[in-house]
Amino acid sequence: MFTLQYHIQSTLRIAWSSRLSPFLEGQFDIVSVPAAPSDISIQFSQQQVLPIAFPPEDKATQDFRETVYDQLLIRLQTKADKEGIDLKTKTVSPPELSLTKINAHAECSLLAYRLQNPAIHPYHYFGGSKLSCHACGTLFSAFNNVAKSFDHPKFFTKGCNNKLYL
Repeated sequence: MFTLQYHIQSTLRIAWSSRLSPFLEGQFDIVSVPAAPSDISIQFSQQQVLPIAFPPEDKATQDFRETVYDQLLIRLQTKADKEGIDLKTKTVSPPELSLTKINAHAECSLLAYRLQNPAIHPYHYFGGSKLSCHACGTLFSAFNNVAKSFDHPKFFTKGCNNKLYL
């Protein structure tokens, strides 16, 4: 009984705190955002990958760079095979990664939904129980860098765990 009372008091203290009470006094509209499965195709060429792996000031030889690129392709193919993702490497040059009927992570879906529905004015923070992955963190960082030039507000997440998911 004392534990229940303690949790109720803690919840009330938080709810009526000066930081949270303005949100509780406002009107909130709940909008259901459906997952939108889609197909994505990404080209994976040396010209696109190597400048990221080797900055211009890096003095690595071209043979070494090509070896690194080939190893990345092998690792990508292994990961794709394990996860059942189609990686077209033999028929298409440059190699093309085809992801079919995938769902984007929640925070990216929410950002896309917001951009497709400008009449909705959400709070500029997408919270979740977990940190965003590296790709989602990169997307939000890139979006926030150009948001002002397109008259969009910046959006933020809880943070990034820097994990990569295919």
